[in-house]
Amino acid sequence: MNDPDWIVECFKKYDNGAEILEVQDPNVVYTIKDSLDDSNLYTEEDLEQFKVARFKTIREIANDSFDGNKHPDLFKATDRVVRLYNHKLKMLNEAIEIQENAFNQATAQGNTQGAEQAEFERKQLSSELLAHTDFKNNLGKFARIYSYVAQLIDFGDPELENLAAFSKLVSKRLNGLPTKEVDISGLVLTGYGIFKKKLNGQDDGPDTPDVSPLEPIIPKATGEKAPTQLNYLKDVIDMISAAFGDVSTKAEQVIYINHLATILRKNDVVMAQVENNSEEIILKGNLPTAVKSAIIQALGSHQALSSLLLKSDDQAINNIIKVLCKVLQSGHDIDLTKLQ
Repeated sequence: MNDPDWIVECFKKYDNGAEILEVQDPNVVYTIKDSLDDSNLYTEEDLEQFKVARFKTIREIANDSFDGNKHPDLFKATDRVVRLYNHKLKMLNEAIEIQENAFNQATAQGNTQGAEQAEFERKQLSSELLAHTDFKNNLGKFARIYSYVAQLIDFGDPELENLAAFSKLVSKRLNGLPTKEVDISGLVLTGYGIFKKKLNGQDDGPDTPDVSPLEPIIPKATGEKAPTQLNYLKDVIDMISAAFGDVSTKAEQVIYINHLATILRKNDVVMAQVENNSEEIILKGNLPTAVKSAIIQALGSHQALSSLLLKSDDQAINNIIKVLCKVLQSGHDIDLTKLQ
């Protein structure tokens, strides 16, 4: 057995000593769960079918009999929800289009009352559409936040863990991710929890000075919307240019940044921190380390830009970390068409 003190010292090389400022409130998870339940798009039978398929897949992985390119049981367990969501989405979009046409026709005919009625119906349908699409957004949010909070709190609730895996797969399917690109092992295998351990009556390791603790995620109504537009585009482009200089074109640099953002969005812990904290807190969390890993991962497809960052001073990488923080907070990639 390795000496505990030696292990702590080894891991300190890769740890900035981040701590949570306060005890994490588990209600942040249940708040989003309640919103998902209220959608009435899935049933207990759907979750039970998924649970059976999930454990079947776990056994196959354990026995080395799992085909990573095919997962019919898991997909079948989520088919009904995906079909129901897409069917309602199609119906709402068609109904909105009908009311828009009715409004245009009534306006052309000088029918003020008819135009007002059509616009009223359109607004009602538009609100219903926004509430419906919130379901897809909340699926991914629930999966990410549960994955993050479950490292801090032992929920001891297999049904909640099952819902998190179910939400993650349905979210990926609604976002159009191809079957072969779905990481099934990440859906069915339980992650490790982080618990405070006492070593010889002492806390595990000395206090780390000058490290600001992370704030816990705070429960809030999932219906709240604060859309962030890329109105900071000029500042973002300036930071990118400062980091890369004349290496490649601006378009290639933006494509690279968007590629790094795509890699980072797969990191549930990073995304949970991004979605629930200020930029100042995010930059003290997991994002900086995750960005450096993403840069290394992108070496194969973007060798010149990745190599430049890995060889550059801290200021260049810090600029890119701040850029990626803004991009992830916005919820959108940088629009290349706006560079023209």
